[in-house]
Amino acid sequence: CLVSLVKGFYLPLMAMFMFHHTTTVQQLIGMISRPMDGIQLANWFLDLIYNGLFVVDTGIALVGYGLELKWLGNKTKSVEPTMFGWAVALMCYPPYNEISGRYFPLQDRQEWFIPLTEEQRIFVRIIIILLYMIFVWGTIALGVKFSNLSNKGIIARGPYKYIRHPAYASKNIAWWFEHLQYMKGGYNVLPLLCWNVIYALRALTEERHLMKDPEYREYCKKVKYRFIPGLI
Repeated sequence: CLVSLVKGFYLPLMAMFMFHHTTTVQQLIGMISRPMDGIQLANWFLDLIYNGLFVVDTGIALVGYGLELKWLGNKTKSVEPTMFGWAVALMCYPPYNEISGRYFPLQDRQEWFIPLTEEQRIFVRIIIILLYMIFVWGTIALGVKFSNLSNKGIIARGPYKYIRHPAYASKNIAWWFEHLQYMKGGYNVLPLLCWNVIYALRALTEERHLMKDPEYREYCKKVKYRFIPGLI
């Protein structure tokens, strides 16, 4: 029953995300013949990479949720058993993140915390893209075992060789860079910290669930840090 609930929620959601990013990639490719200056070209290229990354991410997620076969080695071993674990996961996705977003709103009409030139803004975007590359690298490492709220087997390759929650870490750091432009007056600091706490709770509830698996306990002995190598 819980397995069906996971699939029933995430499969259509990932399909919607993939359609959105695929459509955006197609629109960006259609713009390639338009005349653009250097800044416009850089932003176009970064938009293309960003959306392309999430086409890969959501495509893998669709396979993970949609194809669960013994010969793929991705049969669900267990599903998160607690309401709290489900709550902190679901509040990060539509439609529930619209509700949580009202409590932790991220404003987008403020000025840059530090005034930047167009070239410096491009540099910030490159950092964001690199962080999302780590995020998608984590998804690629999980492959067909990708799934929220589920244990489909323990993965120790890719970024998981270094930290236990590379996707959460890279996404949350990326958000801080994304909202630098809306930080004047500190309006977004507290909401961002709240979202960081939510993702930390997701990590902790996932670990509490996965600790029932002896393979995960052995993995934790080898990979001691959750979010940042050598720190936490």
